[in-house]
Amino acid sequence: MALHLDVPSDRSLATGPYLESFWDPDGSYATQKSRTGRPLSRDYMINSRSAIKVHAIPWLKSTNNEKTPVQHVTTGMIEDMLNDMFESGTSAKRCNEVR
Repeated sequence: MALHLDVPSDRSLATGPYLESFWDPDGSYATQKSRTGRPLSRDYMINSRSAIKVHAIPWLKSTNNEKTPVQHVTTGMIEDMLNDMFESGTSAKRCNEVR
């Protein structure tokens, strides 16, 4: 699972809530993929949502970044999260899925 930052029109939207809603089967990303003829599988959506809930949201909360506006997310923040995940025992495979 990649952290696709299809930045919402409300650029003040906090990262935590944005990520929590991103993998909604009726959300804009899934709908867009369906319209292009390349819909996301149910399992992919479930896995992606799980990765956000289990890894990204707790990390955002623990680093006080949950309310950071989406447009302020940096590659450095994402790399910090992935490094912290790996150092805490998360497999390299799962880290790559979260990326």
